[in-house]
Amino acid sequence: MEAQDTEELARFRQKWKEELKHTKEKHSETIKPGDALNDQPSSSSAEVRDAVVQPVPVQRHTPLEQYTLAVQYEQQGLLDEALTLYRQSFRRDPNVDKAYHREEQKKAIAAHTFVQPKHPPAESSSSRPAPIQTDAHILDLKHLTITDDTRRPLHAVLANFPHDLVFLPEDDNKYSPFRLLPEEIVIHILIELARINDTTTIERFASVSRKGRMLSLDGAIWRDLARRIYIPPQIPESLTVDDLVSAYKEDYRRIYIEQPRLRLDGVYIAVCHYVRNGLSENHWVSVTHLVTYHRYLRFLPTGEVLSLLANEDANPQHIIPLLKPELRMKGFMIGRWCLDGTTVYITELLDPGSQPAKYSFQMTLNLKSRPLGRWNKLDLAAYDSVDVATGEASSFTLKHERPYWFSKVRSYRW
Repeated sequence: MEAQDTEELARFRQKWKEELKHTKEKHSETIKPGDALNDQPSSSSAEVRDAVVQPVPVQRHTPLEQYTLAVQYEQQGLLDEALTLYRQSFRRDPNVDKAYHREEQKKAIAAHTFVQPKHPPAESSSSRPAPIQTDAHILDLKHLTITDDTRRPLHAVLANFPHDLVFLPEDDNKYSPFRLLPEEIVIHILIELARINDTTTIERFASVSRKGRMLSLDGAIWRDLARRIYIPPQIPESLTVDDLVSAYKEDYRRIYIEQPRLRLDGVYIAVCHYVRNGLSENHWVSVTHLVTYHRYLRFLPTGEVLSLLANEDANPQHIIPLLKPELRMKGFMIGRWCLDGTTVYITELLDPGSQPAKYSFQMTLNLKSRPLGRWNKLDLAAYDSVDVATGEASSFTLKHERPYWFSKVRSYRW
């Protein structure tokens, strides 16, 4: 009995070992193909793995670019794509539509102010550019003609404005009270600003909207201002304001901007410097001093001009309120002025405190505008002393002189 149990146990063990061996062989056969793939990876599998691992670059767009692309899609009839881009652009920038319209206006203005040449020059076969013939270009410029369109680019832009212009609020959710005002009331307000010579506020109002620009060009706003300014000594005695009106084709705003004029609502100031050698107890030490002084010119509508030479001890903030005909201090003189084109003549500069004077002074200056319409710069061309008895003039050197720049003063009224 025991021998039979032992034989059965031996057969069971032998059968179990064979099954276990058979299972290991199958397991090894299933692993080998995987190991072979891992040991020798194919090029196609590597490409697939790289394609999966490496992310596709996403092109980023600004809200304005998305809105522009949405407009293009809408024009092409791709409404779904356009709606998606509209939502994305407004989500990133709620005012993207206003930015888009501003860009379109800039492009429209640039298209009217710049004209492509009809016959562009052919490219040279040589890589080195040909030398510029300066004399030939100068001769060509002599025959250059300027038409009304090139003189007045603003009118070309205004011609494309719609006729039904209205004041629109910057925020569409708010209401603009200017829409309730008739145009006559707005123009009357601008006329009152011109009467107090506040042209800066008029131009700021004009830059707000196209409706404001159209109203600011009304001739009634600039007519009274131009007729008050352009009288002698602002223009020669032989010239009248009607002559200017005819020359500028009754455009009073152009007269105010382009016709030279001396500013009477402020003072022209020149800041000058020179270096002076100093004294030192030590011979190996060199002492130099930078000396600063100011020249002031205030032009009055009566034809008088106030001239003051002050050193750096006198602060301009303290001098400007005192610059009146009643002022009496060293370096102060009163004279007469007149304007001929862009040349300013100052004569009979005398010290009001010394009577009688042996010498008077005279200046010749060139009036310039930086930028256009400001007339805010005076270049000193000549400075002479005149013997009152003989009338003989002697010129001063202008080595250290600098140009005068205009500074507006609120308390100066004319």
